[in-house]
Amino acid sequence: MAVAIESERESVNYIQLLHRATLVAGWLSHHGLRRIGLYRENSIEWIIIDIASALANVTVVPIPTFFSDEQISHLIQSAMLEAILCDDLDRIKTIEPDSEIDGALIERSFVVRLKCHDLSDESLTINAASKITFTSGSTGEPKGVCIPSDTIGNVSVALTETLATVSFQRHLNIMPLSTLLENIAGVYVPFLQGGCVMVYPGKTLGLSGSSELDIEQLICRINAIQPTSFIVLPRLLESLVSVLEAGETLTANPEFIAVGGAKVSPNLIGRARSLSLPVYEGYGLSECGSVVSLNTMECDRVGSVGKPLSHIDIRIVGGDVRVRGNCFSRYLEGHTENSEWVETGDLGYLDEDGFLFISGRKKNVLISSFGRNISPEWVENGLVDSAEIMQCVVFGEAKPYCVAVIVSTNHGMSEAKLRAEISRFNQKLPDYAQIKRWLLTDVPFSYANGLLSVDGSLQRDAIESRYARGLNALYKDV
Repeated sequence: MAVAIESERESVNYIQLLHRATLVAGWLSHHGLRRIGLYRENSIEWIIIDIASALANVTVVPIPTFFSDEQISHLIQSAMLEAILCDDLDRIKTIEPDSEIDGALIERSFVVRLKCHDLSDESLTINAASKITFTSGSTGEPKGVCIPSDTIGNVSVALTETLATVSFQRHLNIMPLSTLLENIAGVYVPFLQGGCVMVYPGKTLGLSGSSELDIEQLICRINAIQPTSFIVLPRLLESLVSVLEAGETLTANPEFIAVGGAKVSPNLIGRARSLSLPVYEGYGLSECGSVVSLNTMECDRVGSVGKPLSHIDIRIVGGDVRVRGNCFSRYLEGHTENSEWVETGDLGYLDEDGFLFISGRKKNVLISSFGRNISPEWVENGLVDSAEIMQCVVFGEAKPYCVAVIVSTNHGMSEAKLRAEISRFNQKLPDYAQIKRWLLTDVPFSYANGLLSVDGSLQRDAIESRYARGLNALYKDV
């Protein structure tokens, strides 16, 4: 029997996978659970619990391990979770101190029972979702997207058809499985193809948090695992290409490397392909079940994000990209129901051959090179709450971390004192939104110097232009 999942510790064939998932599904049904959180590092157990939830018609909510405690608390309350299956009991108990621990271990996972929620119309509506995926959110509170099983099935089948010539015999999960893209394209698609999913904890691969990377360790593991496919974010691809150009050796011979999550420069794709890396850019969003469009070996246009999948319609309205055909059911927050066309918030166009090009964001939201959405106002407002900081503006579009231009209230303020203040504030933020480096200036932003508008809002482009050299220097070693 073909191997379905392989890890450092064990391998599971398809019969064993179905058996173990069926046992977990039976346990979930026996205990009457309707909504569970799944908090684990990438593992065989994560995949089995995910599949078991579908078998038992239980709404599963993947919890990113890189979320802050505050974000996880918000997720728990927003999704009205009844229990969490986890591999880090101490952290979940810290976040939910009133929870109770079930005596049994389910797939090597602790079962944390949460305070019961009253059954209500709202609860029943949430139950209709097969999965609720929480985006990193452009503010501190992540946004829950309810996704029905049909949406997940449609995109999984369409991707399998689109990538019919690609071998997923050894697909390596590099991105967290709590990321919808890796969950669908990195598990369901290989399974539909009868392939094997290679799953390892992030630290084994040289990954930690949402953006820490040991590229030499990752290459070493890729060489040992010999995957035929994997998915990367732009920042990881940049690191991989750079070390290979510097002389590092990749002995693996993947057939397909998908890259997405944020804009990828055509130059980077060209550099990757010159190193014989079969890199293809795609585009998607959680509201559409992850993948919307994708370049492939048979249908490729560098600079574009590919052609829409077979079940997707795209139209451009005033430059705005809108998608129809495979959509979420609703957001948790604000009780917003989905309309027929999803407004992506992206700007772009379709060329005469049907390739989609993305040219920017409609709203003022940064997308880091790790694919994390960050509202600069969220971070800026927190920083200026400090008595030591008068003004600040945050940058980080397509970069691995956020930086800031800061005006202090005390012109004689030392770098050490500012560093301590920023460090204190960073502890309140998830790692992807933290300020890693900054420029300190004693010239306030004002209307007179062109750095504020007449209504007092930041003139971001002008500030970025004014401090361009210094800002570029903050990224000189990445």
